[in-house]
Amino acid sequence: MIVRSLPLVLAVILYGSLAFGQDLLRTGIDAYRRGDYPEALKVFRILAERGMANGQNTLGILYARGQGVAVDHVEAVKWFRKAAEQGYATAQHNLGSAYFRGRGVPADDAEALKWFRKAAAQGHAASQHNLGFAYFTGKGVPADNAKAARWFRLAAERGLARAQYNLGHLYDQGYGVPQDDFRAFVWTSLAAEQGYVQAAGLRDAARLRLSPAELARAEDLIGKIWERIRAAQQR
Repeated sequence: MIVRSLPLVLAVILYGSLAFGQDLLRTGIDAYRRGDYPEALKVFRILAERGMANGQNTLGILYARGQGVAVDHVEAVKWFRKAAEQGYATAQHNLGSAYFRGRGVPADDAEALKWFRKAAAQGHAASQHNLGFAYFTGKGVPADNAKAARWFRLAAERGLARAQYNLGHLYDQGYGVPQDDFRAFVWTSLAAEQGYVQAAGLRDAARLRLSPAELARAEDLIGKIWERIRAAQQR
């Protein structure tokens, strides 16, 4: 079964010049990490109002989650949009998720996919996964399992466990790709190693259909994929 997951993504990153308040950003990050959401809200509001996309996205998250403030999806979308229009990939993903769910804005699959595509073009794994889900289910686009597989693969190669599981499922069933127990085992193993519970059963079933030699090749390939994922994450 393909996993549907449209989580909002928080990516609080310490970057930028002192002119944009790097010390203030560090204060906000520290407050968020220790669960002092009222303080985090105060800090990220200052940063958001200064035009920092990172701060705008995080302020949107605080409103969406009701952290330090009452839940307000309309206000969350306002801040996601400000950051998304600056090209901030995580905010583009969050704005797309809001449109997909109809939270803070009327549900609009086409608008959701527009923002997912913008984030996916920047390598945002969760948006790549959501495009794969859209093509698999025909949500906002004509159903196309081959395109679903391509998007799941991009996200899977960036280390996203649910995309690895979904790609393994496609190989297990032969949806959009040739049926392939070897690749089903590889991708579900990668997901299971990250604690993705749904992947374990599919991995174990695929394992039974592989020879000892195939299992040895699979383990070697799994190691090489992890190396590529770690290298990509360090760039």
